Amino acid sequence: MRRLIQILLVACAVAVARGTMWCSLEDANSVMDSFRQSRNGDNAIAASKGFAAYFAGMMQKYPETTALFTYVNGADVHSPEFRAHSLRVAIGIGICIFALHDPEVLTEITSHLAAQHAAVGGIKVAYFDFIRQLMRATFGQFVDNFNLDAWDNCFDPIIKAITARLD
Repeated sequence: MRRLIQILLVACAVAVARGTMWCSLEDANSVMDSFRQSRNGDNAIAASKGFAAYFAGMMQKYPETTALFTYVNGADVHSPEFRAHSLRVAIGIGICIFALHDPEVLTEITSHLAAQHAAVGGIKVAYFDFIRQLMRATFGQFVDNFNLDAWDNCFDPIIKAITARLD
């Protein structure tokens, strides 16, 4: 019986150390802490402006993407419709990040987002990569002790899952 308990304890320790298919628990904790810090009191205005700026950069680099945002007045990234869309994206990313400790839920979330984006048509993996790179380059400006490796280890699989059904 004692041997069985030892084996179970080792198995639990290995499971905790490995984390999930998304990233390790340590990396997930680091990313969650960074995201909390970046939210600075859940400042919705800052989040919507930040993501609107990311999208504006993407539309400048990929002009064809402006048409993808016509339903949210993408021609005017300062419009309430577009800022609301940007806020929904920021919240969606937060939901994914805070689901890192629950891999089954995160799988469901990213699967839903993958289907949603594939249904739109015309969305390319390159567009997500561009936004991911902008976030990667700027996120550390908003948090102390930003762990870029942890961010990559956790955020890259999320983006990969969401873009799995795109060209």
